[in-house]
Amino acid sequence: MELSSGNLVSEVSVDGTSELNSKGIAVETSALTTVELVNASHLDYGVLIGESQYSVVDQAIASNNTYGFVITSNFTNVTNSIAINNSQDGFHLENAEYNNLMYNNASLNSFYGFYLYNDISGSNNNNLSSNNAYENLYGFVIQSSENNTLYANYAYNNSAVGYALNDANFSNISGNIALNNSLTGISLVSTFYSNVTANYVESNDNTGISVSDNSSFNEISENLANESLYGIYIGSNYNNMLH
Repeated sequence: MELSSGNLVSEVSVDGTSELNSKGIAVETSALTTVELVNASHLDYGVLIGESQYSVVDQAIASNNTYGFVITSNFTNVTNSIAINNSQDGFHLENAEYNNLMYNNASLNSFYGFYLYNDISGSNNNNLSSNNAYENLYGFVIQSSENNTLYANYAYNNSAVGYALNDANFSNISGNIALNNSLTGISLVSTFYSNVTANYVESNDNTGISVSDNSSFNEISENLANESLYGIYIGSNYNNMLH
């Protein structure tokens, strides 16, 4: 189902056959469109918002797709939605800026629960708050993108890392919970000028908070890191502040 600008789609279910490039709900080169109470499954893309500014997705479910939700747009709000059992990512933002994702759940996705990625210009200035990511490979990943905020999210029982910042400069990671992830609760790799503040990190098998691979000028403060092999690990880096 493809939509143009200014439309409302509500209470629709789309069940596909997992064909390449198949899309359940697609809003492309449009704006001011609301998608609510929809269910998309067995597709390549469950819900796609592409270059469609000021759109809204609320109370949507994307399951058993390749990608659950894909956002390549700016100023989009995604709330109260569920991405479950997708073979790649639950919520995938690519070259997407100034988006808000709140009160969403990502579980049992084979790769990332929430993924912010830079292909051309970066997925910058996004806010992810009060989301849950559990039993994915990674909970939350910010890759080659800047000025993003993760606040009051919950990452638990993921097979690798709860929150992974890779070349994710000027990030703000605060008030989050990382619990029982198999490798690391919060990981900073090649990341500069970021704040990791007042997070609760417990029972991650290897490391609670890891700062590595020349990550520098970061502030790690007021975090509680318990019951891991390493509570807080600072590797080959410089000019980080820990207090």
